[in-house]
Amino acid sequence: FLDLHAATLLSPSSYRIRPDAKRFETWEQYLAGKAALGAAIDYALSWDVGVTRDRIYGLAAVLRDKLTAVDGITVTDEGEEKCGIVTFMAEQMSSAGIKESLSADGINVSTSGHSGSLVSYQPRGLNELVRASLHYYNTRAEIDYFVTALRKVLNGNN
Repeated sequence: FLDLHAATLLSPSSYRIRPDAKRFETWEQYLAGKAALGAAIDYALSWDVGVTRDRIYGLAAVLRDKLTAVDGITVTDEGEEKCGIVTFMAEQMSSAGIKESLSADGINVSTSGHSGSLVSYQPRGLNELVRASLHYYNTRAEIDYFVTALRKVLNGNN
């Protein structure tokens, strides 16, 4: 799509397309979004990155521990240092079914399919996992709510 940012109008019937990557930008700009991004960056920089990381890792460790206590759940995270993304699967239900059911309880998770993580999934015989992404603003109460809701879903009480 050519607009006044991607090309220069030379005459009523001719134009010159920019030779650089700006040709793919649009004329209109989302100024409110840019301002919000700047505020978010300032806010993030006001935190100590190490403290933020430790909080995220700690919350994720709590979730992993609680999930391992749920019948039929297998936590599939690997590696020496685990991040704030927790992946798991259930014997009783598909990952897509878990995602849909948790969404009805106001809980957002995603699914991660085989093609997105082929190198990791194929040797372990995995297909699709539930992916819960924790961040510094999450609470232990939210983790408890998550696990309680998951138990209900798996027991067919949702």
